Order: sequence, then C-alpha cells, then structure tokens
Amino acid sequence: MKALFKDEGFKPHGGIQIWEAPEVVALIGYTSAYDHLYFDVGFCLSALSKDISHRVEKSHIYGRLERLFPQLRPEIIDAGDCSNSEYFKTFIDTFRDHLHKTIAPGLKILASESGLTEKYLKGELGHFLILPAARNQLTSRIS
Repeated sequence: MKALFKDEGFKPHGGIQIWEAPEVVALIGYTSAYDHLYFDVGFCLSALSKDISHRVEKSHIYGRLERLFPQLRPEIIDAGDCSNSEYFKTFIDTFRDHLHKTIAPGLKILASESGLTEKYLKGELGHFLILPAARNQLTSRIS
C-alpha cells in the first residue's frame, strides 16, 4: 500500500504517509482488523502546530477515507478486503486508479485551510473528529 501513495508524491512518516503543504499536512494511514484494512485520513493544521504526528488519530481533523470520498466508498472498502488474495489484487488495481484520478488530487486540495474550510462549510466533514482548536481555526476564516 505504501508504494501506491509514494507514487502519488506522499512521503513515509513513521507508519503513515504524508503530503506536506505550507498550511496543512495530509496524513494517510491504515488500521487492520481481521482480514481488512481501513484507510484513515487526517489533517494537521500548521497554524496550530508544526509537529506532525506519526498517528493519524492524533491529527487535528481525522476520519475514514471513504467518508471523505463517499462516491468511492464501495471501492475504498473493497480495496481493504485482504481475505482473498485474487480479489484483493483486483481491487488494489481499481483503488490505484481512483487514487491517481480522484483521491490523491482531492487530498492535495484539502492540504490548505481554504480547502478544508470549504469542505467543512458544505458539511462534508460531519463524520470526522475535529478538535475544537481546528474548528475555531477553520471558522475564523469565514468573514
């Protein structure tokens, strides 16, 4: 999985992958349960801290990748199914395509306070944990 994100310009940072931008760092990680991988995504706001966690759940804003891209929810969930190696290979190929065309470009757009603020105002971060300081930072941008 790490190679997929590396091909899109993400860098390894401990056990996760990151995309660094001046205002926001996007983090991608995976957790596993039984025969399934779950993709976690987080955002660290530079205005709040220059430290980047090695754990997605320690970021200022975080949730599951399929919640950020609901149009790709079945493909993202299926890509994490490791129970059948042939099935897994098929969906990894599909996931790679979505990562290249939609997911990586979308995460890079969100690696800015304006991108996150827009998503927040549209209610598209409703399933994400947003720390109060991050919520304040995003809403302070609204005139």
